[in-house]
Amino acid sequence: MAPTRSNRAVPRGGRNAPDGFTLLELLVALTVVSVAAAMFVGMFNASLGLSRSNSNVAVATELAETQLAALLRAPQDFVWTPVKGSPDLLVTANEPEPPGGYPVQAPAVTLVTKEAQQQLVKRYAQFRWAAHARLAAPDAAAYEVTVSIRWSDAQRPQTLTLTSAVARALVDKPASAVSVPAAPAPVPAPGGTTP
Repeated sequence: MAPTRSNRAVPRGGRNAPDGFTLLELLVALTVVSVAAAMFVGMFNASLGLSRSNSNVAVATELAETQLAALLRAPQDFVWTPVKGSPDLLVTANEPEPPGGYPVQAPAVTLVTKEAQQQLVKRYAQFRWAAHARLAAPDAAAYEVTVSIRWSDAQRPQTLTLTSAVARALVDKPASAVSVPAAPAPVPAPGGTTP
């Protein structure tokens, strides 16, 4: 009888080699896992930075919209000062503008902990605002009003700007011409006499 070959696979190290991984296979697997972990940590850090940046843009947008709405609602409540050398450009100020713009106040909300309240105040303290108005032409009927919010994001200065228009008559109106609501008429007391 002729010898026959077996279809069974022969282990790598011979017939008596133990089952398992070699040192080289373990090193390659460990290298692949390390590279993948480093990539995930990098992506996680990048996503945290983007999240913080997007949150700052959302806060800046809300602040700019709020300030622009206040300017458009009652432009006569702001002092509009002409810029020297540029008669068609006005800057709004209720007091001299500090470098970088006016500070922004944190929303008047009460949070659960003092730490959360302090974080909110600290967060809003990084934002500054400024506003200016300009005439597109000397005979224009409206000022172009621009509100800018400035802050620093990852050591880089950022600015968000919103622009709208306000009637020139409301801005150019002298303080003495601003209409003040009249006092309500006295209500007659019972019996027909007024107090």
